[in-house]
Amino acid sequence: LPARMTAIGIKEPGGPEMLVPEERPVPAPGAGEILIKAAAAGVSAALLAEAGLDSEPGALEAKWGFFDAFGQPRAAPMLDRAPGSPYLVEAASLKPYPCSIVIHPLVDACLALANPAELRPGDVRKVKAFVHPRALELADRPHPANALEGRYSLQHAAALAFARGSAGLSDFDGAKVDDAELVAWPDVIETTPDGAAQVGEARVIVELLRGERREHAVEHPSGSPERPLTEAQ
Repeated sequence: LPARMTAIGIKEPGGPEMLVPEERPVPAPGAGEILIKAAAAGVSAALLAEAGLDSEPGALEAKWGFFDAFGQPRAAPMLDRAPGSPYLVEAASLKPYPCSIVIHPLVDACLALANPAELRPGDVRKVKAFVHPRALELADRPHPANALEGRYSLQHAAALAFARGSAGLSDFDGAKVDDAELVAWPDVIETTPDGAAQVGEARVIVELLRGERREHAVEHPSGSPERPLTEAQ
């Protein structure tokens, strides 16, 4: 296990702005405690279900079941799934990039335009990035101070996409926020709130010094129900 992890801390009661990303030591279990890899447990459960392993029929309503432990629901019949109706999990989104979810549409748009071999900050007059206003409220950090802030920076994520042609876990983990090329990209990136955009939309226009203009728009980010991840992703 790594020595440290990223956690979301709550400074004080309030709205989403009170949620603050923090780096913390990975907790060590005390007496009578165990440390669980939650993500691994979730994957294991899905694999067991795929293999045909069923659960206890009375897991919800039986003695010592879910309801007994956590309280009876006000409308238990609503939990019954009608035959043929979709599972809510089918509407869940998967995150292909290890950064704030509000940044993902911009990353998709930048990756579609990226060409690290020939597109460098010195070739660009300006990059115009139009994003949902909430994305700017949460992730407008042109020059993050450290790797953790970089995961919550529209500009840093866009720089990674343009400079590396990818924005996966190894890209974010291996990128230094003071890398000369990564620092140069935000200086040519102009982020603008688009009041007409949906939360999953972004549009990027790259204006090159030689007069060429490239543009790409994203309606749904990768990993969303409308745009599921491919097998390769």
